Amino acid sequence: MLTYQNTFNPPKPVDDTQRAAALSGLRMKNPYAAYGQQGQDIMSALGDQNAAQYNLAADKANADMEQRKTAAQRDFALQGLQQMSQARQNQADYNNARSAMGYGLVSNLLSGLFR
Repeated sequence: MLTYQNTFNPPKPVDDTQRAAALSGLRMKNPYAAYGQQGQDIMSALGDQNAAQYNLAADKANADMEQRKTAAQRDFALQGLQQMSQARQNQADYNNARSAMGYGLVSNLLSGLFR
């Protein structure tokens, strides 16, 4: 039985710390005091819209990276298993050739005795 272990684990494009920092920067206080609460509501709405778009983009980037990571792990595993299988086949071929040489030598010696 062949087994193969792979430790390929790239980091996420957007981790939770980066996401929290970005989202806190998207929600800011209204710099224009003259507009009062209405100005803050507009700033909050725009910030929430930007935060939602950022969350979608971050989730997509993380999902794309996870998909690529899974594909790379699968490819690495297949390549590793193919190499291991080829090594086993080479060893079996070597053992068979060695046995055949031994049998051939013994066969020639014995055939010479019974002529």
